[in-house]
Amino acid sequence: MVSMMVREVVERIVAEKIIEKFMEIAKEHGASLSDWIPAIEGSPGIVVDEGVAKATPCTVYKVDETEMAFSKGVIGALSKGQIEAFCPAKIYKTEGIARRVKTFKEIAKSCSEEVREKHPKGERLVPYLKCMGKLAKEKGIEL
Repeated sequence: MVSMMVREVVERIVAEKIIEKFMEIAKEHGASLSDWIPAIEGSPGIVVDEGVAKATPCTVYKVDETEMAFSKGVIGALSKGQIEAFCPAKIYKTEGIARRVKTFKEIAKSCSEEVREKHPKGERLVPYLKCMGKLAKEKGIEL
């Protein structure tokens, strides 16, 4: 029971950090969701155990030209600076998250183009999200 409550708290904290990052990027660049993906890939992770992060190899996924790196001791993807600080070795993988992010980026781009053509500014969010949900479901991604 306690571990489930702790897990829920951690998940909420991580979700809040992700939302904060989205808002920061949107405010700085006025970008659409499809434009946020590269920043998410390199978003600074939340360091929870620096010693473990520095002592263990990172798992790295290559998405287009971007490397998404993850380290034990850090919640979330590492920024470029964190990769330098916390990746004494890298283990490259090609499946899993890399495939999902590429698919998500393709869906986001397709929906952005479709919604821009059919809807005026200020009325695009709902059609965009509906498009994302529809195409993601068709590709087997649960949102």
